[in-house]
Parts: sequence; structure tokens; C-alpha cells
Amino acid sequence: MEVGIGIAVVVGLALIGAALYSLRSKPKSVDIAPDIQPVAIEDLPPAEPTPPTDVPGVRAMPAVRSELPLVPTLPEVDLQNLPARSGFVPERTVPDPPRPKVDWMGELIIAAKAVAASQNTQPMEQFQRRFEQVVPCPDPDLRDIFDEERTGDFLRYLAVQSEEKDPPHALALATAASLLDPESAEVVGSAALIAIGNFDEGLARKHTARLREISPKHAEIVEPSLAQIFTPADAPVDFHAGEAPIQIDPIELVRDVESIKAALGEIHAQLLHHRQVLLEAGAPEDAPWLPSPPDSWKGFDIPTEPGDPVEHAKDAGRQWAAARVLCAAVGWPDLQPQQTVEPVDLTRWTAWAEYQLWFARDVAATGGMGSLMDDSLPEVEWRGSRLAGLSPPMATAVADELLEVLAMLRWLTDSEASSPFDSRLRRT
Repeated sequence: MEVGIGIAVVVGLALIGAALYSLRSKPKSVDIAPDIQPVAIEDLPPAEPTPPTDVPGVRAMPAVRSELPLVPTLPEVDLQNLPARSGFVPERTVPDPPRPKVDWMGELIIAAKAVAASQNTQPMEQFQRRFEQVVPCPDPDLRDIFDEERTGDFLRYLAVQSEEKDPPHALALATAASLLDPESAEVVGSAALIAIGNFDEGLARKHTARLREISPKHAEIVEPSLAQIFTPADAPVDFHAGEAPIQIDPIELVRDVESIKAALGEIHAQLLHHRQVLLEAGAPEDAPWLPSPPDSWKGFDIPTEPGDPVEHAKDAGRQWAAARVLCAAVGWPDLQPQQTVEPVDLTRWTAWAEYQLWFARDVAATGGMGSLMDDSLPEVEWRGSRLAGLSPPMATAVADELLEVLAMLRWLTDSEASSPFDSRLRRT
């Protein structure tokens, strides 16, 4: 009896559990709004603006309707005509190989040196054509520099900048510039001065002659250096003392033979010093304008010091001319020291030298106005040229030479001067 009751309880519980499970897995569908039908968005009426709210301080938001489609429209693709994967090659941009870098400034200098060596502008024309062809869009600065109308002036600038450090390099650039721009007074004048600095007498005279044709004013600046440096050392230095329109106290020779020989020895040392500097600067050893004092003057040597070769050349020319006047004043016209002296009228010679110096400085400063105002003043010549006809720069160069001559004559009559190079002798 008790067993049967237990079985019945178990069966009942099982039936209740099955009923509960069935209710959970299959919920009954409930039709909440059976009369509502689906409506497309396109069929909706336009949205009406929301009426203002009654809540103070709160503004109603307007209704917004999106114009964007819910599903974007994709373009149609013809799947049958797609390119085969194996044969499709995408288009690619292949960069041009880098052009080799060219040192155009170096190429320009090479072309300029070729122009100078050949005395022909063809190498520069070839360079300019190559520059235009190899560089389709050259640097604007280089294009401006390498323009045919400006290349000559630019080469002149390079020549002037390099003249002190590399004179032969500067000479080549200046020569090329003068060939490329032969009508420019600045270019040709610079070429003449640089040729003088390189002691190339042929080029210096050629450029100076061209300069006289295109600009006499520029030529006046160059000619004094040309005359001072390239005057032959054996050219006569005739000192014809006239009647000076000035009076000085009578003076007499106070130097003996030995002191004059010692002075020539000092001049000899100075001239050899100038000569050594000039030779190291490239001057030809056999140049006819390079003074070579007689060995009979030799007294002592002085150390060679660097300096501007052009100034050394000018100093050598002045000192050589003055030394020759000194020898003539003591009766040694052949420049050979003797055992006796036969001095000239030193009062007259010194007075005339002072008058010559004044006349030259007047021409240099005023063009000769002081001498022209007095017709009684005698004419003055130096080395065969009338001082009144010289340009101011040339007159300045002559005045520098006459000052050395006057210093030598003063030394002969001034016992207090230590040497012919005493600065007191050059005070005027």
C-alpha cells in the first residue's frame, strides 16, 4: 500500500514538471495591435514643426527628416569583363634616373682658361650651349651669371677676388673677361692692372692700348703703373738742371768717397731685395725693366720680406733712377765708383729738383693751374716728357720718383742724415 502511494506521487511530480517546461519554451503569441499595417518611409507626410512648448526657458527642437537613403546605391559592375588576374599590370610611374651633379662654376673657369690660352671665345660658347642643354631648368642665379652679356663682368669679379692668392689664375680669368666683353672699360682696365701685377708686359700694353680706345679716363689710371714698372732699366735719366725760380741757401758736398760707396752698397741691397721679391712673384729674370745694380756697389745683404710685388717694382724703379742721379752728381756717370769725386753745382741741382717736384705735384693736384697762372715759370721735363702734358695720375708717379732724386741730393749735403733712406730727407 505504501509503495503504491510513493509511485503515484513521483508520477504526479513528473507530469507537473513537463507542463511547466512546455509553457516556458512555447510562449503564446499575443496580437497587441491587429489593425496596424506597415507603412513605407516615403509615404509618410511631411513633418510638421513641433509647436512651442509651454515650459519656460525651453525651446522646442524642429523636426528633422533625413534625405540620405537607408541603403547606398552601388554602381553596377560587369563581372564578365573584369581583366584576368594573371594578365593585369597596374600602371606605375618610374622616376627618372638622377642626373650627375656638375660643378658649373669649375666648368666655367676651365672654359675661361681655354679662352685665355687660345685667345678665342669658342670654348666659352661651347660651355654656354652645354649649360643650356644639360640643364633644362638651370638655377636662376647661374642662368643670370652665365648669360653672354654678363659673363665677362662676372669673370672680372672672380679675377679681382683671386688676384692676391693666385695671380696666374686671376690673369687667365681677366684675359678671358676682356675677350668676352671688349667694350667694357671696367673689364679691360682690370685685365690691364692684373697683367701688370703678373708682370706680363705684352698683355699689359695690349690691354692698356685697348683701354685708350674705349675710355681714355680709365687709361690714365693704368698708364702710371705701366710706365713705372716697365720702363727699361737702362733708359736715360738725364737731369738737366735749369734756372729754378726759387732760391735756396748755398750748399756743398759733405760726403767723402767712402761714405758714397757705403750709400751705394745700401742701395744695392735694397734693389736686390726688390729683385728677389719680384722674381718670386713670377717676374722674368731677364726682364729689361728689372734693375740689376753693378756688383761694384755691393756692400751687405738684407733679409727678404714679403710684400706687394707691384709696390716693390715701383720702389725699385724709383730707387734705381735716384741712384743714377746720385752717381752723376758726384762725377760717376758710368755708375762705377771712383777714387775721387767731381761734384756738380749741388745748390743749382737741388733747387731745380725742388722746383720739378713742386711742378709735378701741381699737375697732379690741379692739372697745372698753379704753373699756368705764371707764364714766367720754366717748362719742366722728366725722362723726355713734359710734365704739363701729363695726366694727374702720371704726374703723381713722376712726383714720387722726383722725391727720391731730391732725397739723394739732400743726403750729399746733409751731414746729419744717417743714410739716403733717412725719412727726414723726404720732408717737403
